[in-house]
Amino acid sequence: FVSSIRAWPAYQDLRRDGTPPHASFALLLLGILPQEKEGRLPEAAAQYKKTATDFVNEPGGRLAAESLRVLERIELDLTSPRVFLSQEPPTVKLTTRNIKSLTVKVHPIDLAAYFKAKRQTEGFEQLDTTLIRPAAQWTYEVPQFVAYKRTTADVAIRAGEPTEGREALLLAPGTYLVTVDDGMRRSMVGVIVSDLKLITKTSARQAFVFAIDARTKAPAEGVTILVADDTAIVATGKTAADGVFIHEFETSVTTRRVMAVRDGH
Repeated sequence: FVSSIRAWPAYQDLRRDGTPPHASFALLLLGILPQEKEGRLPEAAAQYKKTATDFVNEPGGRLAAESLRVLERIELDLTSPRVFLSQEPPTVKLTTRNIKSLTVKVHPIDLAAYFKAKRQTEGFEQLDTTLIRPAAQWTYEVPQFVAYKRTTADVAIRAGEPTEGREALLLAPGTYLVTVDDGMRRSMVGVIVSDLKLITKTSARQAFVFAIDARTKAPAEGVTILVADDTAIVATGKTAADGVFIHEFETSVTTRRVMAVRDGH
């Protein structure tokens, strides 16, 4: 089967005008095979380009052109999978294609101030980081870079460079915006490092919060609680020794959001 397909180019050059319609699909397979079966992406891209050029008006040629566009696409995406505890190194998931190296920057964010201004935490990832001095910055080289290949990797986020006899510094508890850019494109994601876990329950007249230290599994005492509606911060206070904060409201409000702050973060 494979040898038959590889024989098509010779016949293609002999009878360009009389080539049957299915010939373009056969030559399309000459790109699909090295891409999907053997991982030889530069060879696949070259074959797609040739097929798209030689059979520009044929279905196989159009499919080859689309396959080439996918391989040549420059991709950059960043995600953060979860909240990290203070004693574990946080990571972000980086997906790239056709990018060899990136600049990584870690920007500290005052999420409590953002919550007080916006009455929510959603959207802080869209903050302009140009005015925020990064806590750390380094160049990331995509491991085992191959042109056209989409690569996904877990990138460790740190607060400082490793030195002789010492590992890279862990991020302190808090909220950070991590950005990656190649000089022309940028992607960013929020990273949260916290030992606090919250159980919240709000009703029209009451807000109930139970704060737990995720490392010790004990109730978290003295945690500052902020409660907001759509227009303002409507309640503040601290958790008791049992980790509980309760506030009774004089008026009914249906939309309330809760944030917890301990040791300034």
